[in-house]
Amino acid sequence: MAKLGRKSKIDDPAAVNKIVKAIKAGCTNEQAAGSVGISKKTLQEWLQRAEDPKEPEKFREFRDRITRARDEGIVSLAEIIRKASGRDWHAAKFILSVRSKEWVEKKGIDPEVISKLLDESVGLLLDIIEKRCDAATSELILRDFEQRRSATGAYLKGAKGKGS
Repeated sequence: MAKLGRKSKIDDPAAVNKIVKAIKAGCTNEQAAGSVGISKKTLQEWLQRAEDPKEPEKFREFRDRITRARDEGIVSLAEIIRKASGRDWHAAKFILSVRSKEWVEKKGIDPEVISKLLDESVGLLLDIIEKRCDAATSELILRDFEQRRSATGAYLKGAKGKGS
């Protein structure tokens, strides 16, 4: 007997594409899931089901698309920072610090410089999110970011007057 109820979003190509696009743009699983009206738990369940060979192939295909999108998104953001490194030594230093934590620890980089660089990087990432995500997804990310910033005070210390 066939199951009754609504169709799963994993069977909706538009919903899957929107999730993949959001992940590639740098969204978290929770934000990507929210952009199509599902919970983070549902998305995680789909990814878990991909690990079970008895589950339908669509779950493994979904997992592979998410993995590829996340990797492509990271490469895309790294390219932006890499391009900026030719104009701004802070961007070059950021790449170096990410690529070689050991170098950062040995050289003793000034925390103020790191803080300023992180503020600039977060600002750049927020600009990218606003340009690459649809309005609803962008709004979700920015709201989440503001909540985390308010809770921790750890983001954009020097830019609290901007848009807050």
